[in-house]
Amino acid sequence: MKKSFIEKAKKELKESYKQDAYIIQAVRSLDDLDEKNALVFQRLEEWIKIHFPNMPFAGEDAAYYVANMNNREALCERWPEEKVDAIEEKKQSGFGAGLAGKDEEAVQKLASLLLQSYGTRRVLEEYVSTASAKLMPNACALIEGVLAAKLLSIAGSVEKLALFPASTLQVLGAEKALFKHLRKGTLPPKHGLLFQSPYVNGQPFDKRGKAARSLAAKLAIALKADAFTGRYIADELKKDLDARAERINDLPTRNIQQKDYRELDYQRSRSFRHDRGKSFDRSGPQRERRFGDRPRKFGGERKPFGERRSFGGERRQFGGGGSSFDRPPRDFSGPHREFDGPRRESSGPRREFDRPRKDFAGPRRDFDRARGERGPRREFGGERRPFGERRFFGGERRSFGGKQFFKKKRRF
Repeated sequence: MKKSFIEKAKKELKESYKQDAYIIQAVRSLDDLDEKNALVFQRLEEWIKIHFPNMPFAGEDAAYYVANMNNREALCERWPEEKVDAIEEKKQSGFGAGLAGKDEEAVQKLASLLLQSYGTRRVLEEYVSTASAKLMPNACALIEGVLAAKLLSIAGSVEKLALFPASTLQVLGAEKALFKHLRKGTLPPKHGLLFQSPYVNGQPFDKRGKAARSLAAKLAIALKADAFTGRYIADELKKDLDARAERINDLPTRNIQQKDYRELDYQRSRSFRHDRGKSFDRSGPQRERRFGDRPRKFGGERKPFGERRSFGGERRQFGGGGSSFDRPPRDFSGPHREFDGPRRESSGPRREFDRPRKDFAGPRRDFDRARGERGPRREFGGERRPFGERRFFGGERRSFGGKQFFKKKRRF
């Protein structure tokens, strides 16, 4: 009985792993490789520019050149001979340090490793594109296979991705900007990963939101067909999408730059922080109201929201446009006030701290004597208590240097 249950669990676990799990791991490996390649290339560039400061290559071309610096035939296979000669002449006329022996071997090893990593990335990218087109043919007809795989990696499975509405697909990948909009009132994101599609990034700046919205709407339909029905409807969707793209291109361009949106974003954030006191009355029609509209519990007039009453009875704004800093500046062009004039001599008696210090060179006083010799009895009578004791209300003497000091009794 136990073995049969174990076998059934193993079978169900094997069936739960579908093709989308492999695609998710492959596209995440692509992201890791991009991060690692960027880091290694930065180190290789700093290293080789000690020898060749004016190297005109970057990325995979730079790695190929460093790995085959002394192999002219390999360089001529990738670039024309005229370009190779120009590079060598530029290298000889430069001011870089020499590179030979073990130094050259070490830098070429790193360049070969980076070149191999670029090749691995190309293989993985081809696999992801092929597997995504097989798993999601309708979606990959609208966007690239790698982009569809990135959306799949965020959702977790094809079924979950198909259940997302078009509004979620539009901002998928821009979660940080979305929650910043909800928390601080900044401008909402117009697109997430869909910006990588040429249908969106090929549009002007002010039309990308419309393009991303239309692409997300058609993509949501395509994903539902891939996950549930299996029908191929990409041709119809692409035809509708192209027609929508033409209508978007016919719209007038407002020529809005990105810096203008940043300023608008800042202004919206400030107004959102100021209007956080607003709320809505959900009992009836949606009516905007402020906290100050509610009647006071204990009577009296309620001050409008955003105002405080000063001691003189004048209302001062502490938020929004009407702040206390908007008052006209004070006029200091008149005669000097008393504290700005010359210092006057005081005609009254001398203050206590202006008197000369007392002379402590006289005879020894009571507090200079040894402990226990406290001088004569007090004038008002009574026995002087020895040093280290205090008298409580009950008349009992307690020492405050030992543990008995912490008893809960009042003392004077």
